[in-house]
Amino acid sequence: MSHRQSSPRGFFFWSLTPFLTVFVLSMPFLVTNRDIGAVSALVAVETIAILMLLGLFDPLKFHWAWRGVGAGVFLLFLVYLIGMLVRDGFTIALPRRRSETSAFNALCGLVVFGIPGLWFAWTGRLPGWKEPSDDELLGDEFDEFSLDDEQEEPCRTS
Repeated sequence: MSHRQSSPRGFFFWSLTPFLTVFVLSMPFLVTNRDIGAVSALVAVETIAILMLLGLFDPLKFHWAWRGVGAGVFLLFLVYLIGMLVRDGFTIALPRRRSETSAFNALCGLVVFGIPGLWFAWTGRLPGWKEPSDDELLGDEFDEFSLDDEQEEPCRTS
């Protein structure tokens, strides 16, 4: 008998899936600029959204999808930083506005989102989080059963 518990589709699945589905289906039609940079960004963002849908659908079966999301976030911020460094002549200066695209904002995004994304892609958990125990993974359904308990043999008297 397998002790693998099926993944419940909870609040996050049912609340995010409609928006992610509309996003994935509509974005190719909404992008007006069709140069190589825009198409590359579209493919990257679509891939991350599809990986998120898979991870939300069944986090146990598609655990690798969330690692792909983490790797994708890291790569997107790394490409953003490289692009801004090339554009600005390899200098990092404070932007005039916080919303302005700049190497400083790209570096901040890489530190805050990209490096934890890389860590998650590499280890499968976020920095500072402990590895869940088998009891936490199995849930409450299997609390009353113990695989380590041995069956007691009835006493035989002759």
